[in-house]
Amino acid sequence: MERYFIILLSVLCLSGCRAKEAEYDVCIYGGTSSGVVAAYSAAQKGLDVVLVEPSEHIGGMTTGGLGYTDIGNKQVVKGIAKQFYRKVGEHYGQLEQWIFEPGVASSIFKEYLSHRRITVLRNDSTCQEISYRGMYAESHTPATENPQSASQETGKSSEA
Repeated sequence: MERYFIILLSVLCLSGCRAKEAEYDVCIYGGTSSGVVAAYSAAQKGLDVVLVEPSEHIGGMTTGGLGYTDIGNKQVVKGIAKQFYRKVGEHYGQLEQWIFEPGVASSIFKEYLSHRRITVLRNDSTCQEISYRGMYAESHTPATENPQSASQETGKSSEA
């Protein structure tokens, strides 16, 4: 399998706060709408993904209250974006819905992030600095500030 990004990331475990190394094909920093969709898209292609969000909030403005999509030609919306608006529509009993409540977007993003190949690190600042060689991450400097506040979620199942 072709690797797009390779990163060894120290993940702080809540139990004992001991660092362990994990390898991912893709590392996405920022749990905004685009970060969630990028993680979901990469996972659907068979890549192992870590999504690092320094705060507790996932979904950016879409889940933060901006639920009125200002769009001219809806026919140009394709791919995962169209799938998102169709899932919103399902919630409201319609084919597609372009105006929605933040909680609806949150539940859809939560579904996307439950993919078994996605690990979500919320409230996490373990990666203060990442060094690159070309487009590949080589190493990182872990943050030392308040590591106990980091939380980890994963869609990866421990069941076989």
